[in-house]
Amino acid sequence: MSSSTNEILHFYVSEQLNSFSREKRCCMKYMGHLFEIDPQFFAKIVKDLRLRMRPHIDNNGQESVVVFKDKCSHNTAEIVDLKLTTESLKDMYRFHCGSDFCGSQQEFEMSSDFFSPGNVPPTVPPHRFSLGPLKQSIARCNEMGQQSFQRKSPMQRYKQMILEALSRSRVVVVNGGATFGKSTAIPMYIIEQCSQEKRHCKIICVEREQLVAIHNSELLAGHFHEKVGETVAYQVQLQSRISDSSNLVYTTSSFLLRVLMGQSIMDSFRHISHLVVVDAHLHEAFSDLLLRELKVALKYHPYLKVILLSNYSRNYEFLQYFGEGEEISLEMNNDMIKNQVFYYEDIRKILSESAPSVGIRKAFKTLPISLATGHSNNNNDIQTNLMQLDKCLETYERTAHDQCFEFFLYMVQGEQANINHRHSVTGRTILNIAAMLGKVEHVKILLHLGADPFITDKLDVDALKVAISMSNLECVELLKVAYFEKSPQIKENHIDNLLILDLINMLTTKNDVWIRGNIIVILPSYQHLIQLNYTILKEKLLGSLPQQISIFMLHNHTEKAHLDAMIASDPKVIKIILSTDIAETLMCFDDLQYVIDVARQYRTVFDSETQCKKHVYEWSSKQNLENRRLLVTQNGGGACFHLLPLEQYKQLPEVQTPDLLSKPLDRVCLAVKLLSQHTMVSEYLQETIVQPPFTKVYQAVEHLKKISVFTDLEDITWLGCRLIDVPVECHLGKLLVFAILLQCLDPILTIVSFMTTLDPFETAHYSDDLLEPHRDIVRQKLKNERKHFAEGHLSDHLVLLRLYQEWQNDLRDDSMDSIPSGYNFTLNGLLEYVCNVRTQLVGALRSSQLIHNKGNLSMHYINLKSNCWPIIKAALVGGLYPSVCALDSQCNRLKSPNKHELVLHPDSVLRDLSLDSMRDMHFKSPWIIYGQATKSWNWNSINCNTVAGGLSVALFAGPTKLSSSSSKITTPSNATESSECLLHIDEWICFKLAYNEAALLLKTRQHFYNIYVNYLQHCGLLEKFKRPNVTNSTTSTSQNTILIDCIEKILVQEDLANGFPQPERIGLRPKAVPNKLMMTLNGGMLMAPCLYRSQFQTSAVSKNMPTPNNVPVPQRSKQYFMVYRKDLNDVVGVDMIMNTSSLRHSEWFHLLNNLLDAKTDCNRLTFIIFYTRHPDLLRSVYMVDWNKGYLELYPCFKFNINLHCVL
Repeated sequence: MSSSTNEILHFYVSEQLNSFSREKRCCMKYMGHLFEIDPQFFAKIVKDLRLRMRPHIDNNGQESVVVFKDKCSHNTAEIVDLKLTTESLKDMYRFHCGSDFCGSQQEFEMSSDFFSPGNVPPTVPPHRFSLGPLKQSIARCNEMGQQSFQRKSPMQRYKQMILEALSRSRVVVVNGGATFGKSTAIPMYIIEQCSQEKRHCKIICVEREQLVAIHNSELLAGHFHEKVGETVAYQVQLQSRISDSSNLVYTTSSFLLRVLMGQSIMDSFRHISHLVVVDAHLHEAFSDLLLRELKVALKYHPYLKVILLSNYSRNYEFLQYFGEGEEISLEMNNDMIKNQVFYYEDIRKILSESAPSVGIRKAFKTLPISLATGHSNNNNDIQTNLMQLDKCLETYERTAHDQCFEFFLYMVQGEQANINHRHSVTGRTILNIAAMLGKVEHVKILLHLGADPFITDKLDVDALKVAISMSNLECVELLKVAYFEKSPQIKENHIDNLLILDLINMLTTKNDVWIRGNIIVILPSYQHLIQLNYTILKEKLLGSLPQQISIFMLHNHTEKAHLDAMIASDPKVIKIILSTDIAETLMCFDDLQYVIDVARQYRTVFDSETQCKKHVYEWSSKQNLENRRLLVTQNGGGACFHLLPLEQYKQLPEVQTPDLLSKPLDRVCLAVKLLSQHTMVSEYLQETIVQPPFTKVYQAVEHLKKISVFTDLEDITWLGCRLIDVPVECHLGKLLVFAILLQCLDPILTIVSFMTTLDPFETAHYSDDLLEPHRDIVRQKLKNERKHFAEGHLSDHLVLLRLYQEWQNDLRDDSMDSIPSGYNFTLNGLLEYVCNVRTQLVGALRSSQLIHNKGNLSMHYINLKSNCWPIIKAALVGGLYPSVCALDSQCNRLKSPNKHELVLHPDSVLRDLSLDSMRDMHFKSPWIIYGQATKSWNWNSINCNTVAGGLSVALFAGPTKLSSSSSKITTPSNATESSECLLHIDEWICFKLAYNEAALLLKTRQHFYNIYVNYLQHCGLLEKFKRPNVTNSTTSTSQNTILIDCIEKILVQEDLANGFPQPERIGLRPKAVPNKLMMTLNGGMLMAPCLYRSQFQTSAVSKNMPTPNNVPVPQRSKQYFMVYRKDLNDVVGVDMIMNTSSLRHSEWFHLLNNLLDAKTDCNRLTFIIFYTRHPDLLRSVYMVDWNKGYLELYPCFKFNINLHCVL
């Protein structure tokens, strides 16, 4: 190359690097040839500009150079060293010398066939359920039963109209309210007509939820006087009752699509005559995919009929999408809409000042709230964060820098600080200061985030006044609008349990206005069901609510037997059903008088900007509220209470946002690829009735490529084929696969069950209106709980394991004789839910044949390493990749390839609540695996973290196909075998180590992934994984076992060498759960006999008066006895208080026996409250009753109880 050319290239490189040094970007990639022209010149320019550089290799082996600044949030200052112990190197070398799977013992290069064992292209595994052949519909055995159903059905007058429309059109949209029972009536009409005309009939009815499909099939089979599985059947995940002669099959959209996968469009629908899609207007993600399949199927199957059921009046989009069809609108009778509707303002007027919540709030305000938690450093954490906020406000007021404002917003979103924090001296909030400075954009953001414009400073000046005084007219206009809008608004994430309790009390106790009746409460999520359940049960046990109340919980995981108990009519019981939005779809209750609707929903959405999934509260749509109101229209005369202002109701959207526009798309993209393997995902989704944004689709596809569900060319892999039957997010399904291969499934199953549902220590589960001013105290105590379960280990995943183990150890059938404290009750309810999810996951793994009942994939065999914590961490690394980051010790910041910088979430055990704890982080390894990321303004907070060793990252992170021939090991040109080299795991993860160590490590990694691919390809073959005899063991099976043993040994050695402690007994097999505490408590098993006795009930029984449901409940007076016992401050006292027989020998017991009279009025309730030295903490509460002349104590609450929970 000529000197002039060199000068031009030098000038070009110099200008490029100088331009980059002045830009805001923190790093930039340069092609490798620019560096190779003159490496010394390139390095000199980088050094002179005070920049850094490091080599970079992409997945295609293309070399480049990354230049970055000191403040870069992606690249560590130095490449991480990987130092292996001599024992680990010897163990790996012995393993490879003992096996000849790739040539000679000294050869480190892998054969080309090694990376594609068998070279078999992935195929969709066959599903064990099928729809069966078409059968001619035969005459029903009981026509009277059908006619009886049809006479009662409001659909009867539209029967002929619907059948005539089906004879004319292939697509029919039926629009009508949820009370019409469309999904049961229309299939019955079709079966009846096909029977009369002797035509073939196979109807598939697609419901939203599994529980709804099972219920409707049993309901309709009952009208046919048959068992489920004959004429009417159902098929859902892990459950099926069907026969070849079934004419009507209830299922879900996700399950039907799974059955259709792997079939051609010609074969997919040839057995189906009619397909009914329920609630098509809601645009559930898999329902929209099914509509696309139906649109194509109509071209090949001229006799296929599509029936779309909708509750929304604007259904022209369906007819336009299919290009044919007609719509039938069903009109309600006036008799069906008699119930009254009340909004927030009306409810406040109805409730009296004597409502229970008024007394509870007054009592709570008088209670001392102790800040002492036994950990003084936690109090210092709170004070430190408050000082940080004060300092930030001072700097922002003085300099008006945007960085101060961004830091404050991070404290609000990332550190859970109060957005209305007032400066400890001036009393000003961030909104006051922004208005004073004239920061219009800042004021907009703060008002959007919920900042209160009414707060004044120490001089009694609010944000509007200070904006007027500083002549900031734009801020004045914004604040004036906020003044008018702020007062009637209610936050989406605010659920007022005390208001709901007041309504329940009003509707179930003696009242001249409201007739006592059954109530359903619609709540956004399961955790809200638990919280309200405890609130109601507590009032019932204390006698504030009638004892005829029976509490039920209805959600997606409710068993069918429990649903039947809710539906069954019992005039002696007042039913209170706590339900999620599944009640809208069921519409199976005939005896509900009242609906209490919080008008919210809890959804998982995807933020395409930060690429984070988050759980959000949203207002429900008007259509949702209408469906909930109709829950009481069957018998008329009821009432519906919407807990939102009328003005806010008018602003609600007509229907909810379609799933394809808001929810994560990884499972959707996987389903699309298996439905149409030769079509690009983005092209397929552009043909659906709702088209998701291209950027969201692209990001989802790239994520699936990163975790090896798709190839780089967007073809399906064996991993993707297997994960379709595992009902969790794809990266969690991959985590389960790694757990099976590394023989540690049980601990990983528990972790995945938590990660796919909820965080048991989330502050929102345990706080309410009363505790909101003391939110920091609640956070402190939950943080202490996390540290207790962490046992000094740097792992949030271990916290989940230990919590589940302790819960299982405390479960005893004889321990459910009283209600625990609010914290224990809520935690127990959450863990029961996690246990249900865990059980379903095991069933899904068996159904997908990822695990077997016998052989090398039996539960016993794949849990042999469950007691080894390094193996569990290795599984977490492989499964959660690419969620990996590294701590840069030079700047004490987390570095990752993500767009936004990562910070540790304050709930993680890797840091304290104080922000200062992140300024001096020292871990035994720089590598951190995280399971969740949430947006915290310009940062992403990571939670569910575990510090992992470098060897685990080198072996299990990165793509599954990694070869030494792809330039993954880079060395200088004059390197010897023992010189240092760089091992590139992916485009970002890189290690510095000796060349021979890198080659040995790479070979071990390749051997493991050979097992990985073989397992995914052949796990459905039972004979291949049949456990052989030791004498006849095959070479591959024995080598696989030896490899896993070798990996276990070297991981343990490296962890010990790096100073990681080893937890004990983490692999305990979970036991079967005994009688569930929630159902036992709600079933009324714990009531003292005195609660069931009253003068009214006695006279009613003797005179054959109406049932207790029509008898007014007398108001009972209460008396309390406070008993202080010194021994209750000790652990021994806890055991004594749980043994009621030991109380009879106490002096206070005899004194109480003399004070009370056995002939005391039966309407008076007497409670014994045991308290300790802690002023805000009770130990237990007992109820007093007389039994054959003897004083008896019945436990109501046990363990540590906050005083306000009782008062």
